[in-house]
Amino acid sequence: MNPRTVTEIELPGDSSDQASLYYNQGILNLTWSYDFGQTWSQPVPIRDSKIGQAGIATLNVDSTTGNIAVGWYDPREDAKNQQEIKWYATVLAPPADPKTT
Repeated sequence: MNPRTVTEIELPGDSSDQASLYYNQGILNLTWSYDFGQTWSQPVPIRDSKIGQAGIATLNVDSTTGNIAVGWYDPREDAKNQQEIKWYATVLAPPADPKTT
C-alpha cells in the first residue's frame, strides 16, 4: 500500500482587510503526493465559483473508499456585497496512483 499525503487546501489571493471585493478570487485547489512530498500532483480545481473568498475549508478522506470530501463557505450568491455566506461541498473519487496506472 502506497502512503498518501494530502497538502493543505490552497486559498490563493489577498485575504487582508484591504482586499477588494471585486478582484479577490478565492480559488480552491487540491494537490497530493504519493511519495511523502518529493513530487506533487497538478492542482485539481475544487470550487466552481470565483466570487469572493472561500473560507474555513475542510477536507476529509474516507478510509474505506478513499473518497475525498471537501467543504467550504463562500459568498457566491451575494456577489455585490459578499455578506451572505453559505456552505458548499463536493466529493471526489480518490486520485489514481501514477505507479499503478
